[in-house]
Amino acid sequence: MSEEAKQEEEKTRCEKFLVENLSKNIKILKLVDSIEALGCKLPKDFFVCRKCDDTVSGGFKTPTDGEVDYKPQVLLCQNNMLSTATFEHTIAHELVLFAAFVILFELEFSLLFNFYL
Repeated sequence: MSEEAKQEEEKTRCEKFLVENLSKNIKILKLVDSIEALGCKLPKDFFVCRKCDDTVSGGFKTPTDGEVDYKPQVLLCQNNMLSTATFEHTIAHELVLFAAFVILFELEFSLLFNFYL
C-alpha cells in the first residue's frame, strides 16, 4: 500500500470514529453540550483529522506567527489512533481543555469589562 493510500485510509478511519463519538458517545455529547451551554457553539470544522508525529494522539491548534484567519480547532492524529478508547480519551481531553479556555476567557473578559465601568 502506498503512503498516500495509507494516509487516506487513516483519515477515513479517524473521520468515522469522530462521527460515531459526536453522535453516540454520551461522555463526548455531554462535554459538547456543556461547552455550548457556555455560549460557545462548536463549528462543524472544529475537529480535524491530520497526520502527526508519533508522539501525540491529538492537540489544540494554536495560532502561528502571521496567521490572520486563526480559528481554534482540535487536531486528531489519524496515524496515532490505536483504538476507539484512545480516540475517545483524546477527544474528551481536548474538549475539557477547551471548556477551561472558554471559562477563563469569559472570566478575564468579565473582569476587564467590570474594571473599566
